[in-house]
Amino acid sequence: MFAHPQAKFAFTANQSRMSSYLTPYIIMATATKAKPLGKVIHFYDKIGVAIVELAKSVKVGDSVTFQRGEQEFTQTIASMQVEHKEVEKAKKGDVIGMKVDEVVKEGAVMLAS
Repeated sequence: MFAHPQAKFAFTANQSRMSSYLTPYIIMATATKAKPLGKVIHFYDKIGVAIVELAKSVKVGDSVTFQRGEQEFTQTIASMQVEHKEVEKAKKGDVIGMKVDEVVKEGAVMLAS
């Protein structure tokens, strides 16, 4: 019987062969977890604009993913505004407005993709 150092269970020699097949998938799932760039604090549905409070800097042309629960979509930042002024880059702590391709709810996380 073997005990994996990070697992809370033990397995026999036959089961250890099975875990070697699963390891790449476990590593891949944790490696693809993107870091949050910001959080949607408001959405204007009539004009399709999301207001995002940034946790990291972003620039026009960056590819981002919006995710909340099962809802997820990816798009490129075509333009953004800070205090009603068009900007090319925004830094951590800024609150930006950006046009989005789909409806996004408040509380959605904006991730780097």
